[in-house]
Amino acid sequence: MKFFKSAPEEATVTIPIKIVDGKITYFYEGPMPTLQEGAIGELTLPQYAVLDKDWIAPLREEKKVCLLEPETILMLAMRIQRVQFEFHDEVETFKDLDFGRHIGAANYRFVPVVLTKPLNLILRGTKRAILSGGQCRLPKMKLTATSLNQAYTFASTKYEPERQSHTGNVFQHVFYSGKQEGKWWPLETLRGQHEAQYEAEKLLSQKQLAEMRVREAEYEKRKAKQEMSLELFERP
Repeated sequence: MKFFKSAPEEATVTIPIKIVDGKITYFYEGPMPTLQEGAIGELTLPQYAVLDKDWIAPLREEKKVCLLEPETILMLAMRIQRVQFEFHDEVETFKDLDFGRHIGAANYRFVPVVLTKPLNLILRGTKRAILSGGQCRLPKMKLTATSLNQAYTFASTKYEPERQSHTGNVFQHVFYSGKQEGKWWPLETLRGQHEAQYEAEKLLSQKQLAEMRVREAEYEKRKAKQEMSLELFERP
């Protein structure tokens, strides 16, 4: 679980600021607005404005980690209502794969790809991590791609021909299989795990790290309780 996490799905407000006597003030003068206690956000400044240069390195440091090895099978998610009937036999359904309780899996058909080169993750300090590498092949289409983005475009062009744009967020629409439990998860899950580990190693204080561990334990307890409730509900 990532400790620092804003809520991109929520509407945001940009507050123009100015540093005066070392304090954050409202750019257009007058007092700063009253802000909710515990709210999390980001302060974006030009690099020259950060006078404590020791702060800059960990915030901008880049680190490459291997996310998935060659020969790993991944699944590209295509919306079921967009996949033409003639191609239904070429794509996998959510019933063929174990998505656990992943919400929305039933709304997609899945196109397999096989990595031919390692898929790497570039951790970028406080910025979101990005992918690199990931050359792959699409066995059912008999094509090769230089990246998962290109593979997704190839698959979408064939199986979702009525879409105006054949691009997508691969962190949300490409799934990998967990080695231990065998369930399929979006790449966003792996990205979040590596970002949280980097954050714990490079950015968090010991106090924040302890708080994060408590939050993780509470989250796992709630999750287990919810799954138990669902299992009881689903029993005949």
